[in-house]
Amino acid sequence: MNFTYKDQIHPEKLLFKIELDDKSNAIVKFTKTYHLQSHRLLADAGFAPKVIYYEEILAGWKAIIMEDVSDYYHHALELSLSAKKNLRFAIETILHANNFVHGDLRNSNVLVNNDQDICILDFDWAGQTGQARYPIFINIDENLWHSDVRPGGVIREEHDLY
Repeated sequence: MNFTYKDQIHPEKLLFKIELDDKSNAIVKFTKTYHLQSHRLLADAGFAPKVIYYEEILAGWKAIIMEDVSDYYHHALELSLSAKKNLRFAIETILHANNFVHGDLRNSNVLVNNDQDICILDFDWAGQTGQARYPIFINIDENLWHSDVRPGGVIREEHDLY
């Protein structure tokens, strides 16, 4: 798939705004780990950006091109009660019901729009319930994580609901 780089979204992440050949905007992410099935499940239900293209490239790297939702969704310092209910619904009835976990539902990975609809990002740690694990390098901050979260530990459904 051909595209033109427009801007790097974060200086420490391989995440870029791009323009596709049809002149539409999108996001491309390069990562070593990604759970495409979880992303697609939530995207199909309207709770994540649509996946436009996915490819496993060199040396285990993956390229994911997804819809750019930045015109409609934004980061919130704290989610409203309505947005939290929408997030819980998406996680329990779609992700967990299909035996998947996300693992990283911090505010930086949950966008919200003016109607309090949510859009979930970053499926790097997501995976099969009972098999997906936190990275070894995770920074355990008691304010951000469930008390059972450990570096290299299994990601559990209750962690997603913390």
